[in-house]
Amino acid sequence: MVGLTASEVPPTMAVKIFSAGVAACVADVITFPLDTAKVRLQVASEMGRERTSVLWFL
Repeated sequence: MVGLTASEVPPTMAVKIFSAGVAACVADVITFPLDTAKVRLQVASEMGRERTSVLWFL
């Protein structure tokens, strides 16, 4: 057989850009709630309310 098979063809630029966009969205969906909880805990401790649970703001 001559030529490249379907699994050997490199992804196009459009596929790479789309994949990067999806990866960025997934990363943001995962890290945004964690960062929000961290900041709320930091603010609570600065205000004198010591909270040991991340769920206090729910």
